[in-house]
Amino acid sequence: MPIRKDKRGKVKRSIGIYAHSEAEFIDDGAKLVAALKSKASRYGDFDAPFVIAVGTNSFDEDDEDVFNALYGSVSWVLGGLGSGEETTTRGVRNPYGYFGSPGAWKNRRVSAVLIVDQLPLHDPTRAAVALWLHPAPLHPLPSNPMFPGVIQEWNGLNTDKRQALEARSLLGLADDWPQGHRWQGD
Repeated sequence: MPIRKDKRGKVKRSIGIYAHSEAEFIDDGAKLVAALKSKASRYGDFDAPFVIAVGTNSFDEDDEDVFNALYGSVSWVLGGLGSGEETTTRGVRNPYGYFGSPGAWKNRRVSAVLIVDQLPLHDPTRAAVALWLHPAPLHPLPSNPMFPGVIQEWNGLNTDKRQALEARSLLGLADDWPQGHRWQGD
């Protein structure tokens, strides 16, 4: 970001923001599905597991957008709306997720989706990495983890999360890497 000439060297850090735009709902799930669709058929058919890696830059702490994009979001069905009946609700998973839904799985040639969120250039081991396994792939991945981060696996209703590999050991980096200070003036 440009800094006025008289302020150069005196400012510790610059902070940039996006501004001057309309307020809007951000639908990271739709962007993810579009990215997956564009990559899914680009390389032809494989007789082996196929993992699509997608870099994201989300500020969302939970995995709800990714979960809904892959498995479909939840809609609520109301029951007992007649006079005198108790009103009930139940969640129903919509069938338009990239992986489809139970009993109607789709995009089965994609074995998994690897989400790499907030990849910092100064320390790639700090990225939030999650491998989302397809519930019924044509070619399943081996059971031993090959990626850093966590593995999300469908359990019939939701996903179970288990730890995969630790990024520093996978990349052969020392625990204190990177050394030094990010900001030279600090």
